Amino acid sequence: MTIATKQTTKKRLVHLRNSLLGLHQKLLDYQRKDYEKKHGRVQSTGKMFTLASSNKDFAWLRSLSELIVGLDGYIDAEEYDTKNVRSLKAYTKKILTPKSTGGGFEQLYYEAVQLDPIVLIAHGQVIAALKSQMPKRGIDKPSKRAHT
Repeated sequence: MTIATKQTTKKRLVHLRNSLLGLHQKLLDYQRKDYEKKHGRVQSTGKMFTLASSNKDFAWLRSLSELIVGLDGYIDAEEYDTKNVRSLKAYTKKILTPKSTGGGFEQLYYEAVQLDPIVLIAHGQVIAALKSQMPKRGIDKPSKRAHT
């Protein structure tokens, strides 16, 4: 992979990470509203952090948190393997495919996307970042089409 390709890959990975962080924040806000309806207002950032990291109502968001942490580690890598980047993209796409049944993250994510337009917009931003993430031919292979 050339230096320019590595820089482009890193830029795209950072863009994906930033869009995932935005989505994660919107989902935290969504879950916080739901939590506050049941338990009352969350009074501090510290309390919110504790809820997000250890409360069962927020547990469904942890797979997204783990994905972001893993992506952070990958961004810091010296080399990017095209296969690994594709796998990362496929995994991200898979967990961010809302499902109306089945339970777990996908179902709760489906509800959030359906009920909160801000979450829907953030979802769209991640999908756009995924589409720009990896050209169909792979980022380390130039297109065979002639440019006119």
